[in-house]
Amino acid sequence: MRSIRKLCIGLVLLTAFFFTGGGAAFGQEDMEYIRVGLKSVSLDYTAELSSEDGFGIYQYENGKVSQLQAFSQLTQARLSVTAQGMSLLDPSGEVLYTASQGQTIAVGPGDMENTIWQVGGSKYRGAMMFLGGSSSVMMINVMPFEAYLYGVVPREMSASYPLEALKAQAVAARSFAALSGTTHKSSGYDVCTSTHCQVYGGVSCEASSCTQAVEETAGVYARVGGEPVACYYSANNGGYIDDCRDVWGSDISYLKAKADPYNPEYTWVEGLSAGELEQKLAQQGKSVGSVTGVEIVSKAES
Repeated sequence: MRSIRKLCIGLVLLTAFFFTGGGAAFGQEDMEYIRVGLKSVSLDYTAELSSEDGFGIYQYENGKVSQLQAFSQLTQARLSVTAQGMSLLDPSGEVLYTASQGQTIAVGPGDMENTIWQVGGSKYRGAMMFLGGSSSVMMINVMPFEAYLYGVVPREMSASYPLEALKAQAVAARSFAALSGTTHKSSGYDVCTSTHCQVYGGVSCEASSCTQAVEETAGVYARVGGEPVACYYSANNGGYIDDCRDVWGSDISYLKAKADPYNPEYTWVEGLSAGELEQKLAQQGKSVGSVTGVEIVSKAES
């Protein structure tokens, strides 16, 4: 039987922002569009489509989108996804276009830069692409990079907050997406909609104040010494920012432990039984047998 010799608790990181104007998305400098993995759907998925300016078929490639075909006279259509691929049908059921499974082909409104359209009764920006395997496919929303932020900022910060706070959040979200936008690349998209990346709520959560914040900071990123910043953020850091070395083992110059005078102190207590502690350690590959005691022999700076 052994006692645990060290117990380290890391707080969520919150980095300071350094603002500079202009510039393309660093890390993915040719990325005009972003692919958001929305949800997994079955291979018999169908949806009614509605668009005021017709429909378009688009090719996605290396962060850019080009229109392959336009159906400008249609305002209603139907989408069908099968094991063979995706099809766009007119209201009578006639197939207008078919893309084979695995092709990076998307269907969207005639003007996918600006038009808000409906898929299955829900409103979206951009276009829809479907990629997947033998039993299901991922519904992927391909949209302009900046438009993506319209649905992120109000989910990560209350739309009622002061405009300058929302603008800071917009810069943080833009920087994070640009630097971390290949998280799900192996799955065929860039970011998901959860806290694993950034929370994205889509058109339904957009707010005028947040859209204003995004537009007034367009092209603005967080940088240190001209280099891109990994903008990890949280609602509360407990009044002290942790050091990146104590969380991920990396030494990053701008992610150092320091007091945060703008964040109120927050205390909390977490209770674990000996059995729960043994289980959590075992899940991390650190089996210690029966826990008989805990001794804190060192602490992180925070």
